[in-house]
This record gives sequence, structure tokens and C-alpha cells, in this order.
Amino acid sequence: MECPNCKLVNPPNAVTCDCGYDFTAGALVSAPKGRQDIRKKKAVVWKLVLGGFILLVPLANSSQLPKLAPDDLAGALGRLTGVLVMVVLGAWLIASGLPRTIGLDKPQRRVRRNIWYTLVGIGLLVMIAAAALLAYLGLFAVAVLVTWLYWFGWTWIAWLMADRRAIKRLDLM
Repeated sequence: MECPNCKLVNPPNAVTCDCGYDFTAGALVSAPKGRQDIRKKKAVVWKLVLGGFILLVPLANSSQLPKLAPDDLAGALGRLTGVLVMVVLGAWLIASGLPRTIGLDKPQRRVRRNIWYTLVGIGLLVMIAAAALLAYLGLFAVAVLVTWLYWFGWTWIAWLMADRRAIKRLDLM
């Protein structure tokens, strides 16, 4: 069931929510965690820059690679493995470098993550529609630019918005 106070989804047999809302009484019984245990972690710029650079390397190198023969499965798998390693490393660096609120307990992090998933999902739908329209119009380079702006811009902006909205929703600051 969803808490009317913080919108957190709780198990059906829950008596109270993590925010302090009592489902049997229908009211907020205890206040949520105090403000003193909440602090902000600033962005780690070098991780963001290095992660972005690592993600751009496979893109830049893909135009310089010789074409594979159709039956060169080993070469294709080797390249795919290399690209996957670069993408995972770059994404991890970017994710660990993002600013966030520290001191949130597990349910509070879940609220933030759910807000982020919603924002990123909406952005993904907009990006797909925009890129498809631009590709249909023959503007392939602009379609690729829109896709990159989504991944490098909107996902980060959505994270910052989710962090702020979660704190507001839970009334922590």
C-alpha cells in the first residue's frame, strides 16, 4: 500500500510507514528522521569528466575500426566486450561522482530512486520520439546529438531533481 504522507510503497501488512505514518490511526504518529543527520555530498568533477571521456572513447574509435568479415564472430565479440567494459566503467564513474544527499536510510533512498526512474523514463520517451522524428527527416547527426544530450544531460539533471524532490516529499530539510 502507498503511504499518503510520503508516497512510499509499503508491504500490504505494514502497520506504520518508515516516515512515521500510522496506517491504523490514519495519521502521522512520529516525525521522520531529523534534519541533523542529512548532509549533501558534492559532485566529484574528475569522476564525471573521466567517466564521460571513457564513454566517448568507444564512439570515437568505432569510426576508425576496419570492417569485420561477416563470419568473424570472435572479433565482433572481442570488440563488444571491450565496449561493454568501457561503458560499465564510464557509467560507474559518472554514477559515483554524482552529487547526492547522504544520510538517507533505505526507504528514503527508494523514494529518490523511484522519482529518478520516473523522470528518466519520461525523458527516454521524449528522446526516442525526438530522435525518431529527426532520423525520419534525415537529420541523423542531430538525432545522435539528441541521444547523447539525453544520456549525458537529462539523466544527471533528473538525478539532481529526484534528490531535491525526495527531500521535499519526505520533508527532511
